[in-house]
Amino acid sequence: MKKIVICVLALILLSCKGNYVESPLDQFIRDFEAEQTYTVILYDMDVQGTFVKRHMHQYKIITEKNGVPEQKVTEQYQVSKNFFWKNENNVGMELVSKTADGKIHKTPAPAGFSNYIGNEKYGQWRRRNDGTSFWAFYGQFAFMSTMFNLFAHPVNGRYYNGYYNNYRYRRPYYGPTVGGKPTYGTYGNVNKNSRSSSFQRRMSGIKQKSSNFKQRVTNRVNRSAGRYKTGSGMRSRSGGFGK
Repeated sequence: MKKIVICVLALILLSCKGNYVESPLDQFIRDFEAEQTYTVILYDMDVQGTFVKRHMHQYKIITEKNGVPEQKVTEQYQVSKNFFWKNENNVGMELVSKTADGKIHKTPAPAGFSNYIGNEKYGQWRRRNDGTSFWAFYGQFAFMSTMFNLFAHPVNGRYYNGYYNNYRYRRPYYGPTVGGKPTYGTYGNVNKNSRSSSFQRRMSGIKQKSSNFKQRVTNRVNRSAGRYKTGSGMRSRSGGFGK
């Protein structure tokens, strides 16, 4: 029985800690050291495997060539379990960016907010008839609206001002909550419309399965520990009778 308890405890530690894998973000920072600016967006995340789980990230990387932004969607990278769940809410968000001043920022923000939204080199704020403002890229940079999924959800000037004044480079920004959901991020309204709700259901399913697995292992350990403790006490009393 003691061996069972030890094995189950080892399983819990393994499932909680996960195999350490260097963060791809550290690799990107090294690889793009010579770039004047870049943006790394968490494009997708998934858990693969049945018995041995592999936590995967996929990224969209935006760099510039001759002053024109270009994008690349990477292969899938295996990441540590802790890093995976740390970024559960960040699909569609910038995870790291390098700005024109050479500084590197690692605070999650909506895609494009660090280098392009609000930068008059690429576009300008326009005003609707109702008085609200939105960001519009210039004609030669119109393709960037597709990069950042802005056709269905143009950046609201009030949202950007809230980010710039209260969050920029200091703490993650997911925008106002509308209908019980944030504007940006994995479970946000922008992702729901641009990537379909099936993606959000898949992520919710992964989260629920992980929670159920942890609970099952914890229950198993508690039952095994209880049986071992009871068995040890019985053996101790029976030994006393034989003296």
